[in-house]
Amino acid sequence: MENIQLNIENLLEKYDQENKLELYFSVLKEENKKLNLVSRETIESKLLQLAAESLLPFEYIKQKSFDNYIDIGSGGGLPSFPIILTHDIKQSTLTERIGKKAVSLERMKESAKLKNMTVINKQLEECKFEQSFDLITMRLVKLNNRLLTKISKILKKNSIFIYYHKPEFNIVDKSLSVVTYSYSVSPDSVDKYFSLITK
Repeated sequence: MENIQLNIENLLEKYDQENKLELYFSVLKEENKKLNLVSRETIESKLLQLAAESLLPFEYIKQKSFDNYIDIGSGGGLPSFPIILTHDIKQSTLTERIGKKAVSLERMKESAKLKNMTVINKQLEECKFEQSFDLITMRLVKLNNRLLTKISKILKKNSIFIYYHKPEFNIVDKSLSVVTYSYSVSPDSVDKYFSLITK
């Protein structure tokens, strides 16, 4: 497995030429005063890194515009807000099971003036969708076979699910293919992973 060296500055310069992420960071900092969405260390020194990590998989995805995007377990809006603010996405859905975090995401949506976004205060397993999605992301939620089955059902054919980790089990679903990448932020940092799961 090839190890990617993440250059935070270069990546953000490429995807965020209009500095839209600055607005998200300021909104997140305000929300974080009311509710602990991300750690103090993250707020003080790691927002740029986490935004770059959110966008890194798109270096390996040919598709650059998406009709329907869903993020599972959205928390403080990473990776969803960096993706939505830097890509052509017609409609986005954020799921968050914790009520206070879902309310916070609604306020962040309003502050960032993101009209084509829906926040759902439920776990993915409880949701019913009329449409399927051509982009799905999940970070800090553990992937298991049951959850993957649900994701596979709502993922459009020839579309992509970005899992910001590596699966800890063998994916036997014949309709899915998986490629996992490792990357590091600096030569002495611990490797991190993301997986591109396609249908």
